[in-house]
Amino acid sequence: MSSPPAAQQPTVIARLAGLPAAAWCLSWRQELRARLAGEPVAEVVAALVAASLDAVHQDAEAAITAALAARACARLAPRGDLAGRAALRISAWAALANAWRVGGDLYAAERAWRQVGRLARHAAPSGPHVALVHWLRGRLRVDQRRHAEAVADLHAALAEARRLGDRKCAGQYCLELSAALSVKGEPRAARRWVLEAQRQLAGLGEGKLLFFALHQEVRVLVDLGKTAPALSLANALAPHYRRFTGPLGALRGRWLNGRLHAGLGLQREAAVLFEEVRQGFLARDLLYDAALVSLDLALALAELGERPRVRSLAHGMYEVFRAQQIPREASAALLLFAHAALEEQADRALILQAISRLEALRRGAGAA
Repeated sequence: MSSPPAAQQPTVIARLAGLPAAAWCLSWRQELRARLAGEPVAEVVAALVAASLDAVHQDAEAAITAALAARACARLAPRGDLAGRAALRISAWAALANAWRVGGDLYAAERAWRQVGRLARHAAPSGPHVALVHWLRGRLRVDQRRHAEAVADLHAALAEARRLGDRKCAGQYCLELSAALSVKGEPRAARRWVLEAQRQLAGLGEGKLLFFALHQEVRVLVDLGKTAPALSLANALAPHYRRFTGPLGALRGRWLNGRLHAGLGLQREAAVLFEEVRQGFLARDLLYDAALVSLDLALALAELGERPRVRSLAHGMYEVFRAQQIPREASAALLLFAHAALEEQADRALILQAISRLEALRRGAGAA
């Protein structure tokens, strides 16, 4: 969507800084008006939406706050312009849904999209808002494993970006299509779209988007069984993870790197990486991710014949889940693995089964 230059965003946000959470409720409308100091509401909302989208991979809470501010400010738009007011509210609600999605609350994200649907009955999205809505809703559908809907939304977003001649957005939507097709299990189609994304982004100076396109290419190469070139590309990207994705993204990059080492049979190197990532997730209370990387670690240790470590790891994982009152189904999946590990019968097939079950439960719970 069209948004103010990045340089303008901090000014707008600074004027709203310091307001309590209650400021994003209707009772604070006058205070919001005073802080905006006569700036056009449309530009303020666009700046806040852009800020939310920019922050979402590095600081989900900041992204949620910016989107909540956008939602509150959108209600200050003139009531006489019904279509314009609805368009602002739609973009704010879409950004909020996206921030909740990345923050791990898929249920809240879905509720936000229902609100977008209600607003669209008053005034359907038009122009850049069309692409924004299709793009962000498509990203949620990917996470929900609603593959056909995700691909349809992302194709619609791409068509609108091409109609507007927006190469940056076209590249971004090609990238999202690649990710959706990867999840859908179509790696060859995913490879075509990620290469098209790189072609669209070439020469635009969009280093962050290009980084994500190359990261997606790593995942596609893995899916195609091309582990060696995937590891080579991942190693080239490794120094840039923290810059473009923040500490948590860097941790996920290390996790991917561990899986690549494991795929090449480098189990000891993989085990070191998995243990580092596991500790990072536990420190952040990301328990589903901690459990999943622990299972990756268990696979590596089993391949190395280190059964006592697998047994100790399994017991620790189950105790952490039980202490945190994680849903019974997730604890049951780990309990089955833990019991098998205690009997030194936790083979590759059982560990892979536990991984599959936990990944499904993680998506259903909307874990981060």
